[in-house]
Amino acid sequence: MTATGLLLLSLPLVAQAADAAPPVKTRVYLSADKLVAGTQVPFAVKATVAEGWHVNAQPPSADFLIPIKLTVTSTAGSQLVQTLYPAGHTVEAAGMQVSVYESDVWMFGTLDVPAGAVGQTESLTFVTSYQACNDTNCLPEAKAAIKGKIGVVAPGTEVRAMNASVFQRRPEVAARGTVILAK
Repeated sequence: MTATGLLLLSLPLVAQAADAAPPVKTRVYLSADKLVAGTQVPFAVKATVAEGWHVNAQPPSADFLIPIKLTVTSTAGSQLVQTLYPAGHTVEAAGMQVSVYESDVWMFGTLDVPAGAVGQTESLTFVTSYQACNDTNCLPEAKAAIKGKIGVVAPGTEVRAMNASVFQRRPEVAARGTVILAK
C-alpha cells in the first residue's frame, strides 16, 4: 500500500510496437485513502492524449465512431454507478463534424461500495477504452488499465481526504458534460 492508500499498476492492454508509445495514457485519482462500506465514492481518471492525436468524445458524434469509455471491475463487489464525461469540441474529419477530446481529458465516476465489504481489500481495475486518431488515420480500438488495491472500512471510520484539487474540476465537467449511468 502506498502513502495514498491505493497501490496502482498501469497496464497497456493492447500490444504496441516496442518503439511506439501509446497515444493515450491514464491516471486514477481517489477522493480518500480508504473506501467506506455502504457508501458511494467518487474517483477521477485523467486521460492524456498525445499531441497530434484525438479520441472520440462520449457520446460519439455518429453510431459508427468508437468513443472513449471508462469501466471498472472489482473483487469485493464495488460497482460503477455513473460516469461523467466532459463536453468535447468539434473538428472536421472525413468530411464530417466530429466531437473529440484532445490533451487532458478528465472523467469522473462514482463507485458504489457494498456494505458487506468491511475489512476486505478491494482490488479495482479501471479500464479506459478509446480509438486514437490523427489527421491521416485512426488506430484500432485500444485499452489502458490501471489496477489497484485499497482497504474497505466500516462506516464512521476516519478516512483521509485526497486529491481535493482534482475533484474541484468535477462541477465544471458536470455543468457541460454528459452523465452515463451504469446498466
